[in-house]
Amino acid sequence: MIDALEGAGRALYGHDWRETLCADAGCSRRFLDRLMSGKNVVPPGFVDTVLDLLEERAGPISAAAAHEATSEVRRGKLLARVAELDEAFNALMVHAPPAEEAISA
Repeated sequence: MIDALEGAGRALYGHDWRETLCADAGCSRRFLDRLMSGKNVVPPGFVDTVLDLLEERAGPISAAAAHEATSEVRRGKLLARVAELDEAFNALMVHAPPAEEAISA
């Protein structure tokens, strides 16, 4: 689960992903650091929030790739970015706890 969360954060925001993920997910840096260290339980709601962020990011990129005026080179780059976000989404889904449970990080 920790690797999947980190992968999602990096796919969304790049190398310095923690601060921006905290801002967009509405959580503190301390909360995220405790999740990533295994000291806190990963709440299902947090996973859902990260999954939503991945979906929200992929949508506009897919739309831009489908636009007629997009060059083939640009379209290829956009589609590669969507694939990266989809991969992070799928990896996180595999580890997502059922809604009524939380798992130890």
